[in-house]
Amino acid sequence: MAHFVRLLLVVIDVVLLTFLYSKISGRKLSTRIFVFSTLLYFILAILSISFANSLLLYFMQAIFFLALSYFLRETRQKTLIVFYALFPLVLWNLFHRFLAYFLMPLLGLNANTFNQNTVILLLNSLLAIAFILAIFRLLKYDFVHLREEYLLEKNRRVLIFLNLSMLFYYGITQILSYIEVSYKIPTLSYRQFLVIVYIILFLSALNLLVRHLREHLQERLIEQQEMQLDNLTRYSQRIEELYREVRSFRHDYSNILRSLRLGIENKDLEAIETIYNGVLKNSEKQLTHSKFDIGRLVNIQNDALKSLLAAKFLEAQNKGIAAFIEVPDLIRPKGMELVDLITVLSILCDNALEANPEKLSLVYFEHDNKQIFIIENSTEEESIDVSSIFDYGYSTKGSNRGIGLANLQTIMNRYPKATITTTSQNYLFRQTVEIKGLEDG
Repeated sequence: MAHFVRLLLVVIDVVLLTFLYSKISGRKLSTRIFVFSTLLYFILAILSISFANSLLLYFMQAIFFLALSYFLRETRQKTLIVFYALFPLVLWNLFHRFLAYFLMPLLGLNANTFNQNTVILLLNSLLAIAFILAIFRLLKYDFVHLREEYLLEKNRRVLIFLNLSMLFYYGITQILSYIEVSYKIPTLSYRQFLVIVYIILFLSALNLLVRHLREHLQERLIEQQEMQLDNLTRYSQRIEELYREVRSFRHDYSNILRSLRLGIENKDLEAIETIYNGVLKNSEKQLTHSKFDIGRLVNIQNDALKSLLAAKFLEAQNKGIAAFIEVPDLIRPKGMELVDLITVLSILCDNALEANPEKLSLVYFEHDNKQIFIIENSTEEESIDVSSIFDYGYSTKGSNRGIGLANLQTIMNRYPKATITTTSQNYLFRQTVEIKGLEDG
């Protein structure tokens, strides 16, 4: 019975740690994954007892989370896979031991009483998780962005140091615990010393990593702001050019109408025919030219998104691509963080432009309580295999490409109500982003 209670407590710890893993990595785990992983761990923990002295049980959590991080990976960077696996476990272990070694004794609970009381052990685990989440919220720690792009070299070095130090700390503390339990050799003072030293070392490295991340995010934010300003300037210039063209066209039409009036008054059919064939016959083509499509962006009630689509539209026209935009009604982006939506649409537009199509169309509208964005480009092939396009590193355009769509999928995974659908047929490649369940306001 004691073994069962102990195993149950370990499984509860794993559930809490899996929740912490989800928060830190930004990987949303379904209820099915939670239940399956918990049952699997419970079975593994039972089996580990059959091994000599149950040493494996002391390392079961680390093995489990390394495996979980690998199978749920959204990046092929091994450094990040190890980091996301060990970071929640070691952080929880540190706070758990700190509470047990230094705070609980202040309440009159020594190590033996503490380890034998299941309720206190569970309470300690819950306090450790709550304390970690509170610190993350207070200090605004965010490690999700690590997986969205290539790691900077300075971040990679810090991560490698953290991974090695976490492996060392966890391995030594678990072995020391095993020695004390199995061989009755006191190791508490060593573990206390190790916890104090490693907390200082760990938090110092963590703060360095967070500072690097914030600096990089700040640089990216400044870049995006400058790009948005540049895009808005280009958009405004193009609108002004179109306005001047329409004004000139209106002036010419005034003269044409006066000539037509004179021709009608004089019943000069030859003059009327000449005016029609020379000027009016082809005027419809001029007015319906795709360059006027950019004016439809006025229906988008967000300058950042408007400037992005304007920039991509103008880039397409500069490349000689027949580009079309359709935004039928007033629409305000919602359902996703703006920076994520812009990143997703930017990746889709860039991939379409890199294909050098003859035609490119952008459609953005709202229908049936969801916002829909469609980008479609022509292809040389009748159809393209779309089964692997979201795999990291996959690309039909050469090596060292294909990172964008993998990063796009990482972003989309953070929004359960957002989906992306890819089709390729009849020489057209289409990607459709749907954001469902929108709220008014």
